[in-house]
Amino acid sequence: EFAKAAPVSLRPLLLYATCHQTGKEGLYELLKRDEVRTALSRERLMREVGFVEEFFSLLRRDPALCRYGLSDVLSASEMDIVRLLLVTDHFLVQLREQDLALPLDAAMEAVEHSRGEVHIISAAHEAGGRLEGLGGIVCVLRYALE
Repeated sequence: EFAKAAPVSLRPLLLYATCHQTGKEGLYELLKRDEVRTALSRERLMREVGFVEEFFSLLRRDPALCRYGLSDVLSASEMDIVRLLLVTDHFLVQLREQDLALPLDAAMEAVEHSRGEVHIISAAHEAGGRLEGLGGIVCVLRYALE
């Protein structure tokens, strides 16, 4: 009934799954269903691809607003001018294994504190692979530096 009442433009976005309980237990049951997990992971992948595409598009149009590589990104985060910080999970794990993650952790906190966005991108898909090619860490600045 809900699907019939939903606007036609939203119908392809609807996901049908069954559960045998109501309330919190029913919600947990739904979240465990394969079709729901698949849909949620697909949605996350699309968001990650969107962030990476935003970076590369801006890199082509206005490279002064983009930084990549650990040292350049850390410098920008110290100035509180990072609007968007993207880090691959692979790069983050590498730094943690080498006990070198403290500066990156501080940078991520600084970006969030200055109302920027921080996103961990999976290196398992093409978009994450593109970030890996730039050192595994990139950022978009609020304004260009001279």
